[in-house]
Amino acid sequence: MESIRTSISETQAREILRSYYSLDGELSVLPGDSDLNFRVDQNGNPQYVLKISRDDSGYDNIRFQTELLDHLNNNSQIKCPKFVASSNGKVIEIFKDDVGKERLVRLLEWMPGRLWSEVNPLTDTLRLQLGRYCGQLTSALQDFNHSYA
Repeated sequence: MESIRTSISETQAREILRSYYSLDGELSVLPGDSDLNFRVDQNGNPQYVLKISRDDSGYDNIRFQTELLDHLNNNSQIKCPKFVASSNGKVIEIFKDDVGKERLVRLLEWMPGRLWSEVNPLTDTLRLQLGRYCGQLTSALQDFNHSYA
Protein backbone atom coordinates (compact mmCIF):
# COMPACT_ATOMS: atom_id res chain seq x y z
CA MET A 1 0.00 0.00 0.00
CA GLU A 2 1.48 3.32 -1.06
CA SER A 3 1.65 6.22 1.36
CA ILE A 4 0.29 9.58 0.28
CA ARG A 5 2.55 12.05 2.04
CA THR A 6 0.56 15.22 2.01
CA SER A 7 2.18 18.25 3.49
CA ILE A 8 0.79 20.20 6.39
CA SER A 9 0.80 23.96 5.95
CA GLU A 10 1.88 26.36 8.66
CA THR A 11 -1.75 27.47 8.87
CA GLN A 12 -2.90 23.89 9.50
CA ALA A 13 -0.09 23.35 12.01
CA ARG A 14 -1.10 26.54 13.84
CA GLU A 15 -4.69 25.28 14.02
CA ILE A 16 -3.48 21.93 15.39
CA LEU A 17 -1.46 23.79 18.03
CA ARG A 18 -4.49 25.85 19.04
CA SER A 19 -6.98 22.98 18.95
CA TYR A 20 -4.98 20.38 20.85
CA TYR A 21 -2.72 22.49 23.09
CA SER A 22 -4.50 25.85 23.43
CA LEU A 23 -1.24 27.52 22.37
CA ASP A 24 -0.39 30.10 19.79
CA GLY A 25 2.89 31.27 18.34
CA GLU A 26 4.95 31.84 15.25
CA LEU A 27 5.71 28.63 13.38
CA SER A 28 8.63 27.79 11.16
CA VAL A 29 9.38 24.54 9.37
CA LEU A 30 12.21 22.38 10.74
CA PRO A 31 13.93 19.60 8.82
CA GLY A 32 12.95 16.06 9.72
CA ASP A 33 13.65 12.51 8.67
CA SER A 34 10.04 11.38 8.57
CA ASP A 35 7.89 13.67 10.70
CA LEU A 36 6.77 17.11 9.67
CA ASN A 37 8.31 19.40 12.30
CA PHE A 38 7.55 22.98 13.24
CA ARG A 39 9.39 25.21 15.68
CA VAL A 40 6.96 27.19 17.80
CA ASP A 41 8.19 30.61 18.91
CA GLN A 42 6.45 32.69 21.56
CA ASN A 43 7.53 36.27 22.22
CA GLY A 44 10.36 35.79 19.71
CA ASN A 45 11.87 32.77 21.50
CA PRO A 46 11.65 29.09 20.56
CA GLN A 47 9.49 27.21 23.06
CA TYR A 48 8.27 23.98 21.43
CA VAL A 49 8.58 21.54 18.56
CA LEU A 50 5.31 20.42 17.01
CA LYS A 51 5.72 17.00 15.40
CA ILE A 52 3.14 15.70 12.93
CA SER A 53 3.69 12.18 11.64
CA ARG A 54 3.49 11.21 8.03
CA ASP A 55 0.36 9.23 7.26
CA ASP A 56 1.96 5.77 7.42
CA SER A 57 4.08 6.06 10.58
CA GLY A 58 1.92 3.80 12.69
CA TYR A 59 0.98 4.21 16.32
CA ASP A 60 3.49 1.58 17.56
CA ASN A 61 6.44 3.46 16.04
CA ILE A 62 5.36 6.78 17.57
CA ARG A 63 4.59 5.15 20.95
CA PHE A 64 8.08 3.60 20.91
CA GLN A 65 9.70 7.00 20.35
CA THR A 66 7.56 8.54 23.10
CA GLU A 67 8.33 5.83 25.65
CA LEU A 68 12.04 5.93 24.82
CA LEU A 69 12.27 9.67 25.55
CA ASP A 70 10.17 9.24 28.69
CA HIS A 71 12.54 6.48 29.84
CA LEU A 72 15.60 8.70 29.33
CA ASN A 73 13.94 11.64 31.09
CA ASN A 74 12.92 9.52 34.08
CA ASN A 75 15.96 7.21 34.41
CA SER A 76 19.04 9.18 33.43
CA GLN A 77 20.83 12.50 33.69
CA ILE A 78 20.66 12.90 29.90
CA LYS A 79 18.86 16.04 28.84
CA CYS A 80 16.04 15.20 26.45
CA PRO A 81 13.00 17.11 25.33
CA LYS A 82 9.89 16.46 27.39
CA PHE A 83 6.44 15.93 25.95
CA VAL A 84 3.74 18.48 26.56
CA ALA A 85 0.33 16.95 27.21
CA SER A 86 -2.56 18.18 25.10
CA SER A 87 -5.60 19.89 26.58
CA ASN A 88 -7.05 16.36 26.73
CA GLY A 89 -4.10 15.13 28.82
CA LYS A 90 -2.62 13.03 25.98
CA VAL A 91 0.96 13.05 24.68
CA ILE A 92 -0.17 11.67 21.30
CA GLU A 93 -3.18 13.16 19.54
CA ILE A 94 -4.75 12.09 16.23
CA PHE A 95 -5.44 14.61 13.48
CA LYS A 96 -7.13 13.83 10.15
CA ASP A 97 -5.48 15.65 7.26
CA ASP A 98 -7.11 17.05 4.11
CA VAL A 99 -7.28 13.62 2.44
CA GLY A 100 -8.62 11.85 5.53
CA LYS A 101 -5.36 10.23 6.62
CA GLU A 102 -4.67 10.04 10.34
CA ARG A 103 -1.60 11.90 11.55
CA LEU A 104 -0.16 11.49 15.01
CA VAL A 105 0.65 14.78 16.71
CA ARG A 106 3.08 15.45 19.56
CA LEU A 107 4.41 18.59 21.17
CA LEU A 108 7.83 18.70 22.82
CA GLU A 109 9.64 21.33 24.81
CA TRP A 110 12.32 23.14 22.80
CA MET A 111 15.92 22.14 23.55
CA PRO A 112 18.42 24.91 22.78
CA GLY A 113 21.68 24.02 21.12
CA ARG A 114 23.37 23.40 17.79
CA LEU A 115 23.24 20.43 15.48
CA TRP A 116 26.45 18.40 15.44
CA SER A 117 26.54 18.79 11.65
CA GLU A 118 26.76 22.58 12.09
CA VAL A 119 29.59 22.60 14.65
CA ASN A 120 32.86 23.90 13.28
CA PRO A 121 35.61 23.26 14.14
CA LEU A 122 35.19 19.71 15.45
CA THR A 123 37.89 19.64 18.09
CA ASP A 124 39.25 16.58 19.89
CA THR A 125 37.59 17.86 23.07
CA LEU A 126 34.18 17.96 21.36
CA ARG A 127 34.70 14.47 19.93
CA LEU A 128 35.59 13.19 23.41
CA GLN A 129 32.45 14.81 24.84
CA LEU A 130 30.34 13.20 22.11
CA GLY A 131 31.87 9.80 22.86
CA ARG A 132 31.12 10.16 26.57
CA TYR A 133 27.58 11.22 25.82
CA CYS A 134 27.08 8.20 23.53
CA GLY A 135 28.35 5.95 26.33
CA GLN A 136 25.90 7.53 28.80
CA LEU A 137 23.08 7.06 26.31
CA THR A 138 23.97 3.41 25.75
CA SER A 139 24.12 2.82 29.50
CA ALA A 140 20.79 4.58 30.10
CA LEU A 141 19.07 2.39 27.50
CA GLN A 142 20.35 -0.93 28.89
CA ASP A 143 17.15 -1.50 30.85
CA PHE A 144 14.75 -0.09 28.24
CA ASN A 145 12.58 -2.77 26.68
CA HIS A 146 9.88 -2.23 24.14
CA SER A 147 8.10 -4.62 21.80
CA TYR A 148 8.66 -2.29 18.82
CA ALA A 149 12.42 -2.20 19.40
